[in-house]
Amino acid sequence: MKGEVVVEVQGLSKQYSMSSERLDILTDANASAHAGEFVVVMGPSGSGKTTLISMLAGLDAAYRGSIRIDGHEVNKLSKRERVGLRSSVVGMVFQDHRLLPQLSAQENVEAPLYLRGFSARERESRAADALQLVSLGGRLRHRPSQLSGGERQRTAIARAMVGGAKVLLCDEPTGSLNREMSHQIFKLLKELCDRFGKTVILTTHDSTAVEYADQLLLVEGGKLKPGNEAREVGRAATSG
Repeated sequence: MKGEVVVEVQGLSKQYSMSSERLDILTDANASAHAGEFVVVMGPSGSGKTTLISMLAGLDAAYRGSIRIDGHEVNKLSKRERVGLRSSVVGMVFQDHRLLPQLSAQENVEAPLYLRGFSARERESRAADALQLVSLGGRLRHRPSQLSGGERQRTAIARAMVGGAKVLLCDEPTGSLNREMSHQIFKLLKELCDRFGKTVILTTHDSTAVEYADQLLLVEGGKLKPGNEAREVGRAATSG
């Protein structure tokens, strides 16, 4: 049994104007995610998956409808408040991990804590604990170039949650990884949901994510399709 609703989308619509044409990315989309739930969002390239993640994170506020994250109406927050939301409630993981090459794994994970005024001792302790949690306790001093692709992404996950984030927004986090490493990342994220009550919303083209998902959503043609329809698409991709 999952916990309370942490993310709620109601009547979400997003459009782009291109010359004389209007492109509907999302139209009247509705969805929710509970504490401890692993939500997988699938859809073809260009369907709006990354745009959805950007809106959930408060990076893109040009939309109609409602997005609530941990009780906060995202579109009603100031720019500074949205930054605060991303530093304390929402953690983000990207396909290219976005680690700083000159810093060690521990220093990369510590980075978000500088903005929140944590002491050096507290930053070091929290970063070490987060890296231990993702099975990188022996890689604290390694730079990104000394880590495998999967280890770099694990470091990025540790960085995303080091500040106590309730929600992890993951945009194609396994896009550059092989099948085995992808399974490891999906398994890790699922464990964070089950053991620590994190809410994970993950976009992917990788059909292997289906077996880890508590909820599947399909973005296509401006629609966000929930439930069995999306699940059948994922199963078909897995068996194909």
